[in-house]
Amino acid sequence: MAPKKKDAGADVLQDGPAEEEEPGSGKVVFSFSAQGVKDLPGELQTLVGFSGFCKEFRTNASPEPSGWEFTKETVIRLQNQDLYNDMVERPLVVSLRDAAADNAPIGTGEISLVPLLHDATEVSLDLELKLAPDYYAKWWKDDEADDPKKKDKNKAPAEPAKEREPLFEGDAPPPTILTVSVKVEDLVGPMEDRECWTILTLGMEGVFALPEALTSLGVTSPDDFQAHPISYKAMLLGEPFGEGLLTKAAEVKESEAVDPEAPAEEKEVTQEEWREEQMRFHCCVKFASERLIRYRGKSFIEDVRKMLSTSGGVYLYFQLEEKSPVDPKKPNPPGGAELARQCSGTAWLDLRELIPPSARRVDALCRLEANAKDPEAVLESAGCFTKLTLELSYDVTPPESQDMKVHPSKLLSHSMGLGQFSTSEGAAVMYQEVIQRSCEAILQDCCGGTVEEAVKRMKEVGSYDEVKQNLRESIISIFRERLRKDTAAVPGKPLKGQARDDFVSSTYSYLQLTAAKVLDKQMRPDATGELAEAVAAARKEASRFARLAYEAELLGNWTRAAHLLQNRFLIQGLSLREDPVEWLSFAKFLARCRDRQQAAEEALCQAARLMGAGKETSKETALEVELFLACLVLDRGRYEEAIAVFEAKHKEDFSSPTARFYLGLALFLRCRWEESRSYLESAGKPREWFQGLPDERAVVDKLKAFRRMDAVNLHIYAEYLEQLLSFGLSSLVFTFLDQTEILPEEAVNSEVVVLVDAKASALDRNYRAALSRLEPFLATGAASHEAWMLAGECYLQLQDFDQALQALQMAVSGLEDPALYIRLGSVLLVKKRWKQARDTFLRSIQFKPTAEAWSGVAYAELRSDALGPSYEALCEANLLDNERCDVWALLCLVHLRTENWDAADQACRQCLSLTPQCDDLLVEVATELHRKDRQLSLAEACTRVALEVKDSGQGHGVLADVLASMGKAEASVLESQTALKMLVEQPDLRKVIFGKALKICQELDDKPLTEALHACQKLAEEQYTGRGKTPPLVQ
Repeated sequence: MAPKKKDAGADVLQDGPAEEEEPGSGKVVFSFSAQGVKDLPGELQTLVGFSGFCKEFRTNASPEPSGWEFTKETVIRLQNQDLYNDMVERPLVVSLRDAAADNAPIGTGEISLVPLLHDATEVSLDLELKLAPDYYAKWWKDDEADDPKKKDKNKAPAEPAKEREPLFEGDAPPPTILTVSVKVEDLVGPMEDRECWTILTLGMEGVFALPEALTSLGVTSPDDFQAHPISYKAMLLGEPFGEGLLTKAAEVKESEAVDPEAPAEEKEVTQEEWREEQMRFHCCVKFASERLIRYRGKSFIEDVRKMLSTSGGVYLYFQLEEKSPVDPKKPNPPGGAELARQCSGTAWLDLRELIPPSARRVDALCRLEANAKDPEAVLESAGCFTKLTLELSYDVTPPESQDMKVHPSKLLSHSMGLGQFSTSEGAAVMYQEVIQRSCEAILQDCCGGTVEEAVKRMKEVGSYDEVKQNLRESIISIFRERLRKDTAAVPGKPLKGQARDDFVSSTYSYLQLTAAKVLDKQMRPDATGELAEAVAAARKEASRFARLAYEAELLGNWTRAAHLLQNRFLIQGLSLREDPVEWLSFAKFLARCRDRQQAAEEALCQAARLMGAGKETSKETALEVELFLACLVLDRGRYEEAIAVFEAKHKEDFSSPTARFYLGLALFLRCRWEESRSYLESAGKPREWFQGLPDERAVVDKLKAFRRMDAVNLHIYAEYLEQLLSFGLSSLVFTFLDQTEILPEEAVNSEVVVLVDAKASALDRNYRAALSRLEPFLATGAASHEAWMLAGECYLQLQDFDQALQALQMAVSGLEDPALYIRLGSVLLVKKRWKQARDTFLRSIQFKPTAEAWSGVAYAELRSDALGPSYEALCEANLLDNERCDVWALLCLVHLRTENWDAADQACRQCLSLTPQCDDLLVEVATELHRKDRQLSLAEACTRVALEVKDSGQGHGVLADVLASMGKAEASVLESQTALKMLVEQPDLRKVIFGKALKICQELDDKPLTEALHACQKLAEEQYTGRGKTPPLVQ
């Protein structure tokens, strides 16, 4: 039985993705080959075709099952996101065709090209082909071909049909195998994604339970939706699903027989049953691409991990638009545009199921909510929903670190040899240290008085229980050690009589004598003075660390500030590690740093553990720690934990507006919107408002009754939001302001709320967003000094110095903040107003002496050629902070100009040892060293370090001068060439550098070097002329 021949026009090559003609940079060349085919169902003249991943191409026909001649052997594609998507979505389809039967397909198979992304440069396999039915039938003998009489159709069959005889051995035909390989020169996927990538699959079955007003618009028949005037679009994770069309129901519901005499019964239908009925028996919106497969790399996975630790999900965007009428004489039904606006909305897809290891797929029915404020709630009232699927090929949760995996054998203790009595020295040393620490605690917390007064004072500050417990544990340890080694003690029998009295007496004598020795050493007059001096020194050191951390945070050096605050906890004699207030303050700093929420949570847990262990603190501090920890957990997406804490606080105090605010915010983020609204609205009421209200239902009723009459108390909400900002949780502030819709529009635009919103944006380092909120209010002229200060900070960070100067000058008229004057002084330095800058920095020092302010004074005096005052200011700055590289660089400049050579060399080396970031000062130091012809090796080091910080043309020019003075002529010319290329917009400076370098080339008589120098200068001149800019003045 031969296969039926196809029509002549049926064999058409399939189209595919766009391809390139020539190889080159940014392109990938795929090489295809086919070696041979085994176990064909007969002798056939074959050819091989490739399609799917590429535009279809075929080999020439061959009478043998191998040796095909390729018309083309490669496919060239641009190396971009489209290629990566095609490699994961489109398999390579390989077809074997019968050349004698108009290229009819014999069999086909598919090859995945995914390994070529990051695993291998070749995919080679024996591909099993799925045979077409006509060719699969050729594995059985055709009886009609052997007996022509059986082809007579008019003659009735003489006997029943027999089973056809197989032409193979065994139970089934052997598989037809085609050997195929695909090669590339290098791995196709991006280098940065080698160890972190995934295949993203998005599915959208449709949108169901649409409002009847929408599905009936322009529809004349339940089966004809051609006249429907609405177009549909949907997008998830930035990927569109194509055009959506309103389609008829998948099934027709059978009508059920109803007994007219039977009483009517209302059958309760669950939400799951109702949704299943909507999906099966009602019209819905289907999209062109119900399934999308995309390649995603490392940045996507990092974003997903961040999303899972914060929001926990993403939105699907459902957009409706009214179509233009096909016939102008037949306009669309009225109300189409408004209905499209009301029904456009979003659906929240919760992805927290992906957090556990090995979880890769999420299937969900998601409710659609309208974007616009619709009083009729058309979309919500209809219960509109969509069915979504998201699947990843690899776990999004990072694998557990090897450091966290502990083998059980490591938990077992190892002992060598026979067991021996351990030494008791540890217990004795511990007892002496406990006596010493107890003495220090008594001296620190008590200022004379009787024993009762001292005990009372220690209980008030919270140190009594700790001292008592430490003494008790150390004394018990001494008793145990002495009992273990007492020869009169018999194991298993208690000491009695004289033996017991002797044991207790000797141990008591030891304890008393040891304590007396320690106390005598600590409490004698000279020792007491030493201890008090040590405590004072420790407090001074802690204060210094706090001040340096404040300055580091002011300058944006968060890493140094964190190290300084951590070092405060290590200061001996203050026990800062046992103070919950210190841990609370440290947690706030970590939250302000951004991306250190986990460390902040650990700090808060430490504060909570200390309070749980009996460390006495104020009620306000304990409440703040609890609220901060719950809010941090809420911000990290662990909603249920936060809700449990806030619900407990609400049950403790039903009338507490604070607990209501945080509980409402947590419920809102958990998508319990209706429930959250009453809590958030009532959070703006004073305690007296809740008198006589027995439960939450009564609160809701009172809110509805007085909603129009009661004004919104902005100051109460502002206190909550300011507390969230002190916690560093700007995202929760944005959630309340932008999503909850609790505050009316006029309240949102008030100064109190605008200032909070701008502070939150500034906390996120989004200074442009902060200014967009502040500038309209600043233009009214009624802005507060705090608003002007915040605006000045934002302008300064954006380097808009003119606006920053104006804003900060408006702020200083009413505020006395040292940081404000430091900011203003910095702007004045940029504007080269040296005297005003000096006076501004000195004003900051009056409020709080800082190294930053003294450094500003020194810089202003140096630029005014007042070397004496500059040196004095630098000494003050160095006393406050001797690790500032800019201060050492300025000291070097002062010493160089006063020709104090040894001090200048020492200051320069100290600056270089601190990993400096002040590139401009280093270049100036190198220039001064070269001008004074002093320490050219130091000058070279300063310039190279400056170029590592910031690659500048001026730096290369100075380095060229230094190298020329050191006799490195050729290296000097090469640096001059680099400087010429970078100083395109400074022709005067280029002219000076070019003249020096040309003179060196003439001395060397090096024509190639001279030609290269001329080429660099000519290129710079052409670029400068092409820009058409006025030559700037050389400073």
